[in-house]
Amino acid sequence: MQHLFLAASLLLLSGSATPHQDEAWLKEQRQKMAQSPEEPVYEGARACAAEGAAAAVELLISTLGVTANRGLPAPHYRDIAWDSLVQVETQEGRALVAETLADAKDPMVREWCADLLGLYGDEAYGEVLVKALKDREDAVPRAAARALERLAYAPAAPALLKLVRDKDPRTRANAIGALAAIDMEAHGELLLDGLADKEPEVRCALLGLVPHCFEDREEELSTAALADEDWRPRIQAIRNLGNIRTKTAIDALLTATSDDRQSLVLEAILMLAGHTGMKFRKPELWQRWWDDNRETFEFPTSTGGTELEGDETVATYNGIRVDSDNVAFLIDVSSWMERELVKRGERRIDVATSELDAAFQLLQPPFNFNVYLYAEDLEPLSKKPLALSKVSLKKALKFVDKAGASGSKDIWNALYTTITNGTYDAIYLLSSGEPDVGWVVHPEHLNYHLAELIRFHPVKVHTIAYTDEAGFQAQLDRIARTTGGDTRHVE
Repeated sequence: MQHLFLAASLLLLSGSATPHQDEAWLKEQRQKMAQSPEEPVYEGARACAAEGAAAAVELLISTLGVTANRGLPAPHYRDIAWDSLVQVETQEGRALVAETLADAKDPMVREWCADLLGLYGDEAYGEVLVKALKDREDAVPRAAARALERLAYAPAAPALLKLVRDKDPRTRANAIGALAAIDMEAHGELLLDGLADKEPEVRCALLGLVPHCFEDREEELSTAALADEDWRPRIQAIRNLGNIRTKTAIDALLTATSDDRQSLVLEAILMLAGHTGMKFRKPELWQRWWDDNRETFEFPTSTGGTELEGDETVATYNGIRVDSDNVAFLIDVSSWMERELVKRGERRIDVATSELDAAFQLLQPPFNFNVYLYAEDLEPLSKKPLALSKVSLKKALKFVDKAGASGSKDIWNALYTTITNGTYDAIYLLSSGEPDVGWVVHPEHLNYHLAELIRFHPVKVHTIAYTDEAGFQAQLDRIARTTGGDTRHVE
């Protein structure tokens, strides 16, 4: 690789913070990272990250782009490399990541290197990120703009201004966010204009920046967004208002309890409970209480949590409440679902079918849903969500009941497809364990990208782990935690 920018050259000259190992040590790590089991690969990768010299980091970067399976599918080894590259602290190691962003032929590797440079938080890599804004692959400028937002790198402003009307919604939102981080006085109007962007995911993401960029206008802008035609900006507005302790914010949240989406009504009620300490479930009770108490109300110092009162009957799916009326059920049909649950002694696919049937028996219209069967591919019940009825219920149960269980599972594809659909505000992800294949598979890397995605599509993912493996349960728990969902272990 050639040195394409001065900053990297200077960093390489400054040396590493750790002593460089000899060729025998490097050979040992290379041998570990070439093995099939994950444990020795992790061991070698972590050692290379801690060592941090160019040769060690280059070994990690070469693994970042592997495409060949060797016992396990390639994504497992790529994710080990990415997780380890996040931990590189030496100047020359990080400079090599920057060089890879400039030179790599694989756009996936370029995108991930841009992500890494943003996580490093060092302005020395600002210039290579500016150059990456011109990349022809949408994912690379998108990642570079997000990284520049993290760096607040002022010299990037002219290049970022060229992307505020980019065809890719996430790229233009990230460009506006980066400009706001660089200089709010100069670029704040772009953020305000973006709140009226034609794409709801852009409006949502930028509204999420309002508390940091326009604190004095947060309540005004969030209240206005409650009237947005799309649910995504509306739920972000509710969350913003949940952090504002004023009576007028409570007024706005009470307005939100009349939203036509059940999950948004609940979100507003939970925010009201957090503000007031009251625990009503029904919007009319909230309004009645507020009418009686608004004039004398004072915010309590502690509200005792947000658990609501009442024992109303509600549908549950594998023990998790179904509080949304726009839901996608993702059901694993990989080969692991043919196996029996250890404690229940039943085939996992059979349990999944019976749990779906039990949930449907308690659901009441209006309720819109879809069912997706996923292994390596994703198969929807319907091209569009279905309204709950006896006909759609029968169709859904027949669809799942006839499913065979075979092959590997790709959780990222299932999540990405349904989250970006724009229809569902709640997803129930049932899985027999860790992803086998996919663009990303390991917890750190998958959840990094998931957290980026839900800035634009704030979907709650509730996870159901059909496994007794603690590591697999933890990964699914992490997905739920990242998105604000609930989790359940079925063994």
